[in-house]
Amino acid sequence: MRGSCAVGRLPRLAFCLAVAFSATTLTASERIKGVGKFNPEDETVELFSAIEGGKLEVKLIPKDSTTCRVFIKNKTDKPLNVSLPEAFAGVPVLTQLQFQPNNFNNFNNVNANWNRNPNNAPQQLGIGNQFGNNLLGNQGNQFFNMQGRGNNLGPAFGPNFAPFNVAPEKVGELKLASVCLDHGQPEPRPKMPYEIRPIESVTEKAEVQELCRMLGRGQVSQRAAQAAAWHLNNEMSWEQLAGLRLNIALGRITEPFFSPQELAEGKKAAEKAIEQAAERGKAAEADSLSHVMARTCSGLGSATIQMPALASSAVR
Repeated sequence: MRGSCAVGRLPRLAFCLAVAFSATTLTASERIKGVGKFNPEDETVELFSAIEGGKLEVKLIPKDSTTCRVFIKNKTDKPLNVSLPEAFAGVPVLTQLQFQPNNFNNFNNVNANWNRNPNNAPQQLGIGNQFGNNLLGNQGNQFFNMQGRGNNLGPAFGPNFAPFNVAPEKVGELKLASVCLDHGQPEPRPKMPYEIRPIESVTEKAEVQELCRMLGRGQVSQRAAQAAAWHLNNEMSWEQLAGLRLNIALGRITEPFFSPQELAEGKKAAEKAIEQAAERGKAAEADSLSHVMARTCSGLGSATIQMPALASSAVR
């Protein structure tokens, strides 16, 4: 594993305590900053469309493979309601490494190393979003007390749509959970440049996309989600995952990377993700078929209306 996608040489106990502490003590205000409540009078934009249109500027900074921060800047002179997808990806930008003064040689060496061997590139991240959508189903968004259903804003925003608002020229900050999608690749660091991308552009596996959505909804812990992600995206067997070892005490001692409980939860999460991906696929297929039938019926209706005129012309 080369220490990748892991916790370095810290003892597992310390790592688990740190994760548990952060998960239980972080308040809503500590996980999301610089944003306001949804305002129906303001323009509503979808994240990636707004980035492409120049209305938003987004920066992704990973802490490691487990957590990242997303900064969303409103570049317009008017407040914007911003809708994020339930899951997205973080991808290392190998050709745009941050340049540090007096560090030009290191900059070139790192870039050359990545270009010679793409396998040395930092891992890609699957990120679950718990903000900007309806976190609690019909109960609305717990952070802004917004209703997510019945928004009548169109299919682009989905049935659970409930965005937050970013003031003009201001920056909203989100702290989100993530998982490594590339077992064996180097662990990301804050100084590594990353960019945000649609999850579909990074992995075509619908079950991995569903797993990241589950992570955002809080339906699976980060550790269990990581085991499931390596199983689903990297085709690692549960036996392989159970055999992963974590080096501690400078490598003189090893212990299992995943606990039996984490693996059991991860297996259930993987099965649920596969099930939900199949259901989403069936729903999309049914929706597509209904649109085709609607267009067909519309065309038949037009042809029927024209038939009497054609018959009358033939009689003359």
